[in-house]
Amino acid sequence: SGVARGYFTAQTLAAIHQKMIQQLAQCGGHIDGIFYCPHGPDDHCLCRKPNEGMYRQALQHFNIFSHQALVVGDSLRDLQAAKKISCNALLVKTGKGQQTLLDDPHLNAVAYSDLDAVATRLING
Repeated sequence: SGVARGYFTAQTLAAIHQKMIQQLAQCGGHIDGIFYCPHGPDDHCLCRKPNEGMYRQALQHFNIFSHQALVVGDSLRDLQAAKKISCNALLVKTGKGQQTLLDDPHLNAVAYSDLDAVATRLING
């Protein structure tokens, strides 16, 4: 919502994405797609979480079924959007993740300390 709120422009966001892509490439990684919602909370769009529009965009773009996808997020809204379309979801405790767990200690989600822990788990099976 930073674009909608005027915190930064779409061009600034594109520059942030480009820097992220370049830094990841230096480590041998790559990003296949970036999806974001440029709307604010009062726009009532379908892509703003907890709505699932962005997830649907990604599924369509990559031509995969929701049960084949894995959503990794740090907020309840991430998990809610994933659940709406039957995606598997993991919670990371970084960002808002720890607060998400504190706010809802009975949250039925697998939680990892950070993205590195998720990646390690996925790679090692």
